[in-house]
Amino acid sequence: MMTLRNFLALFFVAAFCLGAPGLRAELTAIRAGDVLRIGVGDTAWFEAAALVFGPGFAWMGGKTQEPRREDGGTAFSTKFQSGKQGGALNWDETVAAGGSRLTIKIRAASDADLPLTYASMAFAPKQAFRGGEAEVFTADGQSRKLPIPLPRGDAKKIEKVVFRGPSGETLTLTVNPPLDAHIDDAVRLKVAGEKLAAGQGASAEFALDFGKPLVFYASPTEVPDTTDTASWFAFEPKNDTVHGELVMRS
Repeated sequence: MMTLRNFLALFFVAAFCLGAPGLRAELTAIRAGDVLRIGVGDTAWFEAAALVFGPGFAWMGGKTQEPRREDGGTAFSTKFQSGKQGGALNWDETVAAGGSRLTIKIRAASDADLPLTYASMAFAPKQAFRGGEAEVFTADGQSRKLPIPLPRGDAKKIEKVVFRGPSGETLTLTVNPPLDAHIDDAVRLKVAGEKLAAGQGASAEFALDFGKPLVFYASPTEVPDTTDTASWFAFEPKNDTVHGELVMRS
């Protein structure tokens, strides 16, 4: 059943994607469910989301709680449940934005020994970057350039990725500490690898610099309604409302 809350979330995300008048000129980041969507008007720039797989790339679905305001930003908590193995992965994100920079701090922990393929934060370049390139810098001082859409592959100890769009768009992603990644249309940075022991945590911090001011909304319902209603007027029918000859009959 479509609840009012779900309807509002879909409405505001649609308004963002289609270019609501008040959002057309600014770079906007909106957290919708478990996905962070970034764009300008009707042009999508980027998406970021946790991506967790059990053994053999078994999908682990997550349930995200309502966001919480904290001193360091906005906190999002998601529990990823392993259907076959039992146990759960508790994934905490703290998102903060200021100026042209957005940071995401991750803390992952398990309530039981949990085998994984990996638990990652995935960063995916979207429409504005199609036809551009991503330059991947690794901790050994090496770098390589990849076309966008990103081809499938792997990389060790990524410490920075610079995404460049064909029209001059630039995004610099900094990774602390450097992490291994699986690449498949997105850079999936592995916060946790093949196993996370009970009580053992894993953490990482990601910084995204867009080179232009960014506005962050923790949910679609926070997006202000900028519709100009100055020219609106009340509809007051004055004609006879009696059915005419052309009327639908059952």
